Amino acid sequence: MAKPTTSKGTYLVGLENRRKSEWTLFQTGYYDRINQQYQEGTAEGGAGGGSIISIADNMHKYMEANNYGYCVKTNGGLDECRKRGEAHGLNITFAASKNGSHHTCCATYVSWVLQEAGYLTDSEHTDSARALNSKLMSKGWQVITKSNQLQAGDIIYYSGHIEIYAGNGKVYGTGSGERIRGASPYNKNTSSMIRAFRAPNKSN
Repeated sequence: MAKPTTSKGTYLVGLENRRKSEWTLFQTGYYDRINQQYQEGTAEGGAGGGSIISIADNMHKYMEANNYGYCVKTNGGLDECRKRGEAHGLNITFAASKNGSHHTCCATYVSWVLQEAGYLTDSEHTDSARALNSKLMSKGWQVITKSNQLQAGDIIYYSGHIEIYAGNGKVYGTGSGERIRGASPYNKNTSSMIRAFRAPNKSN
């Protein structure tokens, strides 16, 4: 398989991973991501979600195991950088965070997942929930307006917060240090969502 590039000719590891997953899906009916297999529509818990869910799960487990902290520019009392005696900073890619700042926030995490899944380029990464909401809107993602219509792999946007729906009333999120280092997915009432987004190539 030739290395895939974006329309601007940029090679991205996340895009190559996505193409490999699509090829595996085409041949076998399974997504093959990070040494685990997920059949569309039958991810853990009986919900769909494909590679977004498998990446979200593996990435969150890594952050749990490696003591990542919550870091935002406007902390509202939740920012942990100062409490942990660490410099403020968020990395543009998840790979860079492994050797750089062990910090994340809600939008950073969701951006990393979508970058790894090939839905965002590294240059489209954002640490802002509001900006990520606008980005997915501009990229033509399907908009979901009711929480009872959510499917695993959907990206849920609230006022100032964003996370990934895992199915069965659970989410993957990193809106605080507790959520970053606590087991995920966790139960969440999603009724206060403003909207959710479904990946363009994901079935209804």
